Amino acid sequence: MELSLFLAKLFGIYFLIVGALWLFRKDMYTEIVYELFSSKALLAITGFISLVMGLAIAIGHPIFTFDWRGLITFFGYLGILKGIIRIGFPDLSRRIVTKLVKNYSGILLALVFILGLFLTYKGFVRI
Repeated sequence: MELSLFLAKLFGIYFLIVGALWLFRKDMYTEIVYELFSSKALLAITGFISLVMGLAIAIGHPIFTFDWRGLITFFGYLGILKGIIRIGFPDLSRRIVTKLVKNYSGILLALVFILGLFLTYKGFVRI
């Protein structure tokens, strides 16, 4: 349970910070995303980081429940998938992210904030 609380705090605060920066510096973040995904070397580096972090979470936090703890494990598996796609299929990764940023950035931003608030609450508030 302690690891679940730690990861909820970590992901929650991370999502809130990234969401706030994205909201207030949208043009800068859009430019950064396009630059990142135009470089296969940077995609590979971030892919390896995502893969290692995803594996660490999936191995260290194997909780398969339909609650906030299962959501954390799900993020680990998403990290694995993201790493594999970035390393092995950089063009597919570029197409997916370009479409998401172009068409769904508002929805993604709202989702990031909601997840950040939810996980921060679960991590810090004991009921």
